[in-house]
Amino acid sequence: MDKRGIAIFAVTVIGVTWAVQGLLGTIPWTRSGGDLKGSFIHIAVLMIPALAALLASIIRRDSEYPSLTLWPVPKYPALAVTAIVALIFVIVYSATTFLGKTTPDWKMSGLLVRLARNQQVPIDPSFFLVAGFVITVLLGPTVYALACAGVEIGWRGYLFPKLLPMGRVRAHLVVGLLTAVWALPIVFNPFRNPARVPGQFLFLLGISIAVSAFLNELWLQRRHAGLTAVCAGCFMSHATGIWQYLFPNADLPYGGTLGVVSILVWSAAAAIVYFLPATNLSDSPEPQVTEPIPE
Repeated sequence: MDKRGIAIFAVTVIGVTWAVQGLLGTIPWTRSGGDLKGSFIHIAVLMIPALAALLASIIRRDSEYPSLTLWPVPKYPALAVTAIVALIFVIVYSATTFLGKTTPDWKMSGLLVRLARNQQVPIDPSFFLVAGFVITVLLGPTVYALACAGVEIGWRGYLFPKLLPMGRVRAHLVVGLLTAVWALPIVFNPFRNPARVPGQFLFLLGISIAVSAFLNELWLQRRHAGLTAVCAGCFMSHATGIWQYLFPNADLPYGGTLGVVSILVWSAAAAIVYFLPATNLSDSPEPQVTEPIPE
């Protein structure tokens, strides 16, 4: 196992991301998700894992990595992944509602208040409910998938194959842990309120391990980083899309994308993929990985 290459990648991707996010936090126009310039900056941050993989490969003179298939994405598996991620989010929010931890806002009050500020005509909430869900589904395998390409080059294209010699489960745990540390300044703002970081990190760690395991297993199934980018993009689209307006009170510890219910559902989904037979759809050569330590 290339421990030095793994260390170079981990230190680079985490250190650069934290430094960049700390710097961006001092620039007012980068804080707003609705600001176009700020959105492009945050998308650029998602390319850091790819750059870290490239740097580690150059330093270690490892010509085999990152060598992976991003395009073309197999159509039917991509459609299946898009539907599965949407179904998982439906299950998560249905379960939290059934358990009494969240309540749907069918009138979409929060979203309509924002949209109606400059509107002089009545707005039908059912229209935005349907349109919001369609937009969320469509943005996942397209715009968000493109944004996640750099993420997948780093985590699935470089790191995960290098960790496989320690065993699949251990590799999932390490990737999940490093992903959580990397994503903390992106998802939250630890520089503004450090006292909340430990609690926030625990939930981020849980969902990072669960979703990383799902993505890792999907990569092992198909050996196609473009497909995992579609999956990651769908996850990001749903996490930031219609659900936060339909369930504005989906708070931790149980509700929301980072809640306990979501962590359990994604863990179950990863376990299901774990036991599926592998099917390599890629026509391009992928890194040959071995798993000498059985789980």
